[in-house]
Amino acid sequence: MPAPKTTDKPAKTREHYVRQRDSSFVYYRVRADDAARTAANAFNIYDFVSNAFAFSPKRKEAFVRVLEALREKPQGFTELMETSGLARSALYLLVLSLERSGLVRKEGRKYALSDAFSSSAEASAAWWKRWKA
Repeated sequence: MPAPKTTDKPAKTREHYVRQRDSSFVYYRVRADDAARTAANAFNIYDFVSNAFAFSPKRKEAFVRVLEALREKPQGFTELMETSGLARSALYLLVLSLERSGLVRKEGRKYALSDAFSSSAEASAAWWKRWKA
């Protein structure tokens, strides 16, 4: 009887997961036309998520559902899984990205929207105005 095949797939899977976890951030892109769209009330949460995440439309829609749910009230991880329709691992990476980027903060066992992102964006915009002057 031949020896069973061994595979290094679990190690590769773990390595891939660690890479994803360690690079889970929101990199928000500011576009020149965003100011005009915002002034015209044409900018929405999907536009915001699209500027921050280079994911599929389906994944972006799940992110919007998570942010809108947290806008209503702080929620636990299980509630967010039900709201988003994401698998546990995908939601974990999403929440980690949101938390590291200051969009979400953890309050005990629940997640809530945070002002850290907007404070950072405002400070960066103020720095730019001072720098270019």
